[in-house]
Amino acid sequence: GFAKATPDTRDERVDCEQAFTNDINRATNDRSSRVFFESQAEKKVSRDSVFITSSLVGQFNAQNILAAISICLNLGLNFEQIKSGIKTFSRVPGRLEKITIKNGATAIIDYAHNPASIEAVLSALRPFSKHLIVVTGAGGDRDTTKRSVMGKIAAEIADVLILTSDNPRSEDPEKITDQIMLGVSQENLSKIYRELDRENAIKLAYSLSTSQSTIVLLGKGPDEYQIIGNVIYPFSEANILKSL
Repeated sequence: GFAKATPDTRDERVDCEQAFTNDINRATNDRSSRVFFESQAEKKVSRDSVFITSSLVGQFNAQNILAAISICLNLGLNFEQIKSGIKTFSRVPGRLEKITIKNGATAIIDYAHNPASIEAVLSALRPFSKHLIVVTGAGGDRDTTKRSVMGKIAAEIADVLILTSDNPRSEDPEKITDQIMLGVSQENLSKIYRELDRENAIKLAYSLSTSQSTIVLLGKGPDEYQIIGNVIYPFSEANILKSL
């Protein structure tokens, strides 16, 4: 709950939680938003209204914000403190991390590397992007059954999907990519590029982008290495993006 519930206020708080979530959904799915990452909502508790602005986007972040508000209220913080904290919190490194690149395109680095997280991230970004370019792969020596599902989800949501390596370890990156491709439907094949060198895949995404594009790099998040065979190589997606 948002505070210590009493019999006469519990139902109100439940209704308010749903209203808050609905308002965030409307804001985060507003294609006409002038600010790329801005979710706004009105939260009503005990007949008071509070307008909260966050730089985070997506239903999963709306839920995180609700949880944070609940904890803070129970710890005794007031709404002005909570509003300020949420407004000034920018990001977690490697989680929807935003970098504006030279041609004006927006790049996003995120750790999503399974079907559920990939769908959550891409569904959150889709309403804000006129041209969504996704760069992704699948980790080697890990669950092979999820690979085709990841390919299906990414190909359905993206405008362009670039398949590449992501810590292939002892596996052949080509075979990993083949398994991802099994989930891509016939009508989405025209969206697909294959570039197994991850740095070159990022450069390819940049070459296909415009100032209206969003380039999403999935799988590595805050990690600054690439595991090929038994060797760990330095690899920073943020540095590559900044060098373009």
